[in-house]
Amino acid sequence: MEETVLHSDARLTKAIRLFESGCHEAACALTGKILGEIDSTTGLPRDNHGRAELENFHGVLLNRTGNSTTAIRHFSTAIELSPSCADAYYNRGNCLYRQGSFSEAAEDFLEALKLDSSDPEYLNNFILSFQQVENKQMLSRLAREICGLEFTTPAALSAVCNAMIGSNHPGAALPMLRSHLALIRGDSAALIDAGNVCHVCACYSEAESLYQRAWNLSPDNADAAAGIGAAQVMLGKFQEAADNIRAALAMRDSDASSWNNLGIALEGLGRHEESLQAYNRALAIQPDMEQAHENLARFHGFHGDAELADRHLKWLSTRPSPRHHGFILRDILHCPPIPVSLEDIAARRSRLESTLHELTEDRTIRWANPFHEVGLTPFYLSYQPLCNRSINTTFANLIDRGWQRQSQPSFPASACGKKIRVGLISSFFCAHTISKLNEGLIKLLDRRRFEVVAIISPRTKKDRVTEMIRSFADMAMDAPESMDEAAKMIRESRLDILHFTDIGMDPWTYFLAFHRLARIQTVSWGHPDTTGIPGMDYFISGRSIEIGAAQSHYSEQLIEFRNAPVYFKSAAGPDGNQPMDLSDLPGICNGSNIYLCPQTLIKIHPDFDRVMADIHQLDPKAHVIFLEGNSTNWSRRLRQRWESVEGLDLSRLHFIPRLDRVDFQRFVLAGDVILDPLHFSGGVSTQEILALGQPVVSCPGPMMRSRVTAGFLSACDMHQLIAPSPGAMARIAVETVQDHQKQNALRQAIRGKSFCLFENFEVIEEFGAFFEAAHESHLSGGRLESWNW
Repeated sequence: MEETVLHSDARLTKAIRLFESGCHEAACALTGKILGEIDSTTGLPRDNHGRAELENFHGVLLNRTGNSTTAIRHFSTAIELSPSCADAYYNRGNCLYRQGSFSEAAEDFLEALKLDSSDPEYLNNFILSFQQVENKQMLSRLAREICGLEFTTPAALSAVCNAMIGSNHPGAALPMLRSHLALIRGDSAALIDAGNVCHVCACYSEAESLYQRAWNLSPDNADAAAGIGAAQVMLGKFQEAADNIRAALAMRDSDASSWNNLGIALEGLGRHEESLQAYNRALAIQPDMEQAHENLARFHGFHGDAELADRHLKWLSTRPSPRHHGFILRDILHCPPIPVSLEDIAARRSRLESTLHELTEDRTIRWANPFHEVGLTPFYLSYQPLCNRSINTTFANLIDRGWQRQSQPSFPASACGKKIRVGLISSFFCAHTISKLNEGLIKLLDRRRFEVVAIISPRTKKDRVTEMIRSFADMAMDAPESMDEAAKMIRESRLDILHFTDIGMDPWTYFLAFHRLARIQTVSWGHPDTTGIPGMDYFISGRSIEIGAAQSHYSEQLIEFRNAPVYFKSAAGPDGNQPMDLSDLPGICNGSNIYLCPQTLIKIHPDFDRVMADIHQLDPKAHVIFLEGNSTNWSRRLRQRWESVEGLDLSRLHFIPRLDRVDFQRFVLAGDVILDPLHFSGGVSTQEILALGQPVVSCPGPMMRSRVTAGFLSACDMHQLIAPSPGAMARIAVETVQDHQKQNALRQAIRGKSFCLFENFEVIEEFGAFFEAAHESHLSGGRLESWNW
């Protein structure tokens, strides 16, 4: 921290020479004497710039002789006399820094930079003091101000970028970077630092571009190659990411972060064994690497290896970390996709409830970005048969209370007579069930009354269905990767209503929903559980799929449509589709009775095991067939669980690989009866099965997610297939299979009645009526407390 002085007054020549020769005390005595002799006749009045230089120089000398407190007084006088004296701010900042007054020092260095942003010492000392500031509000202000300056060198820009990342304020640097791109276009190091800021801010496309430009300039730069791969991982470009990360590792094999990112890319490509090896290699290089432990916990959890997942989650949740509370939440939210037993489910739920209660008592918990710090939702709770309102609400309140985000905006009232602007948002506007459930609403909502905006999450795996959704909407917006920027963009679109087609399946839309993005926020049964989020106004369901007291299951105001709230296109009928030949499965022959359960394996609750055991005991020819899960480990875990179920014959339980739509229909047609899982029924899949005329036996529980199939059966007047208990479900299924005349009659009846489930325009009309009523109620200062259309 070297002080400087301007040589602008001849009377200071001797003092300056003494200073330059190291005779600081003599120089200080001389400048002190000069100051003492100055009066109104000396030609240096109090407001003269020359007097300011002298005060500054004297302060430098005082500081060099160990009298920093008095020096600060003279620097302050110099600033008072000449507010443009950058050196005086700089020199006072040095004294304050040495005294431990880091906030005041940072303020002075910033003022010096405002006067001369090209001085590297000013910037270096600002960063040193900035990194010591503890007051978060001051840090935020200082970050905004430093990033609002104009810099003239790539090195200066890099220094600021790194300081903003280190202080957890990278977002402040984004506007500065975007306005200085021309400055750094030829400097690979500065481009990489800029890419790092964009990456941390979740602006992955920008990061990829900056890293690529750096690599073009320096093809032997491992940081550039690794950065490209890391950004591409987040963009879902897994093959490109793997190639670029391998190129980086060829230059620098010991980079744990690159091995970790390679694991993510390989996992995204379905190369699970290689992915696991990459994660383990990262940990071998850096045993305390949080990201690798986090990815291994998720990897093992997804594949059903609960013990290994728990081990990594426990490690994360018990070590000091800025994300400590986030890791605790990840630990307690972890549920194996395939439950081990009823006892394990109960124990995990009890631990979740008690830990949430403890965390709620801690009023010091703060979140900067819970999407990154927590990154999970209570998704798997919905596959259990209990009401989750209390847990989901407690979890959401814990997030909401500690989230240090901007205050919720107020929205101006809509102009009377104008169309109501409705936005629909999801991460699954692609080849996914959510698109099937909502494309009709996006396309058919009355354009005389509504303007429809489709908002596509940055996490959407964009495909031809995505483009179809765009074409159906009046306007389509691609949300930015940064959640803050996405929230700003959506608010600026001035929506009257924002409809979340699903909340809970994807963490991005879950945490985005905590922002008040529109006057009215609604959600429906894309994920069939209450959100618990304070800013969610309405949950749209249907009377046919809810029990009478269902409002108690929801934190939102429950809106029950006359029909299930989905407009579904006609499904292809059985014509031209031949049943799949299942005779290759062990033990199946012409006389076998085929019971199919074509649902995701995470829906197979331990309570359903007893239903299958009853079927095996009632029907010695029964074979129950499932589709493999997203992980082949799921079926192995299920078989392990079934080994302890009395009466269950493992030789008559089968799994076949996952199927495309045509083969799925052929598989469904090969069954004698379809079994709907307990506690979480089929939805779109049930509609497709009924369209094929196949009988589905269901046993609804109290929660909506267990009642969707039963609602569809009721709409088709197929009440005889709705079982009052799990035991009755087994009996109805066996009776349906064994009575071929009854089975054929059911198929004929279903084919004749299932048309009512498809292209029901009344659903679109009810959505429109509800949106209008909710909007009207909001304009009147209230909200709908009931709905009856």
